[in-house]
Amino acid sequence: MCSSDLLLDSLRVALTGAHESLRPSNEAAFGMLGWYRGEFADSRARLEHAAASHSPAPPELSALWFMPNDATASIYTHLALARYIQGDLAGAEEELLRTERWCEQLPFPQGPFSLAYAHQMEVLIRIEAGQLERAGNVAVNVGKLGEQHGFDAWVMVGATQQETVKALCALTENPGDVTALGSHIASITGFVDTWRALDMRALITFYDAVIARLLIATGQTEEARRRLQIALDLADETGMHFYDAELIRLRAYTTDDIDSRRADLRSAIELAHQQDARIFELRSTADYFEASGEQSGQMLIDAISCFPGDSTWPELARARSLVE
Repeated sequence: MCSSDLLLDSLRVALTGAHESLRPSNEAAFGMLGWYRGEFADSRARLEHAAASHSPAPPELSALWFMPNDATASIYTHLALARYIQGDLAGAEEELLRTERWCEQLPFPQGPFSLAYAHQMEVLIRIEAGQLERAGNVAVNVGKLGEQHGFDAWVMVGATQQETVKALCALTENPGDVTALGSHIASITGFVDTWRALDMRALITFYDAVIARLLIATGQTEEARRRLQIALDLADETGMHFYDAELIRLRAYTTDDIDSRRADLRSAIELAHQQDARIFELRSTADYFEASGEQSGQMLIDAISCFPGDSTWPELARARSLVE
């Protein structure tokens, strides 16, 4: 058990009597840590339980909460993360809307700070779902909240996310424009390296993956592989394994050796399955099908079957078309 878990366990023991109402927040904290570790099924269960049993703390206990990120908003925001990564886009959107409505009635600084935090996470969700225009609009809001309320960190996050969306739009719309993509690589790398210098490492492996995608598209596969290894090393150092399956999937495209590519894709599939990261398992399995042919068709069918029939996750359309 890591030090954070030990701390949360010790706090749980003290949450009795008048402090009982804080137990759901304690449960949610376990769920948040689990999400970053890539323990997505357990994370979702804990966060859903916390959201269902949570009630705002009485004023005398709220006064003890010294963090600018509101506890209730944080529960809803992280539940959105837990749902999207299992392909429940509608459920994630529901939690994001609930977060926004909750933040509207909070005072400064908790209200705008918590909303900026939620928008930051929404940008990641929209990017993963391929909704780049919506991601860009939300990223603008992150920066505006930072500027309006003097949150310098959110100004920087908003700028990074806006540049990230612009880069991915360029990659989608004109992947052959090496000059434009090179400019985006330099810009995002500058942001990410600054984050590292400031020791702002939460979620940073996601942005390492974006840089790697751009490097691969411009033929800089060795540099892409180096960037992915930096991210994987950080994951090992910190226990932040939420994006490992995607990092490994992308590593498959840093080599022209088909056996090595398939091996990385299989590793990504296995890890995503172990973590119950359904969207990553689906993505890697679809890639593996395209690399290996019909003999891997059942794997893709099995990955599709992990999603409910009414799932609106966008990548299901591609996956289903491959096995029709």
